[in-house]
Amino acid sequence: MRTGILGILLWTGLVAVAMAADPASLTLTVTDVPEADGEVWIALYNTEATWLETPALVATVAAEQGTARWETELLAGDYAVAVFHDANRNGDLDRNIIGLPTEAYGFSNGARGKYGPAKWGDARVQVGGSGTRMRISLE
Repeated sequence: MRTGILGILLWTGLVAVAMAADPASLTLTVTDVPEADGEVWIALYNTEATWLETPALVATVAAEQGTARWETELLAGDYAVAVFHDANRNGDLDRNIIGLPTEAYGFSNGARGKYGPAKWGDARVQVGGSGTRMRISLE
């Protein structure tokens, strides 16, 4: 009986530890927004498997020429961010006839792809502690 009670207490303690995930704040500043028209789209990814496919969180902020700012609370962990300036508010990163983006975009860590988008490992940032500040420049 003593072993059963100890097991329940130990299991309950492990569940409590697992449920007490560390909250963290993320402050994102997007620079080099080319114009005040449209919106800045922000996509936050939390795994390499979902990178540029299924964001964990999507947000938009009104575009302001120069700089846009966004803040959120989330669980501490690894994240990567992709942003773009949706100048015409169509919800898509517009591309030219050969597939190159015609609207300004950027990734966390200043990551860039050579022949395509940035890779998860290059854009990945650890968010946690007393808050993380991130700056992404649009190109």
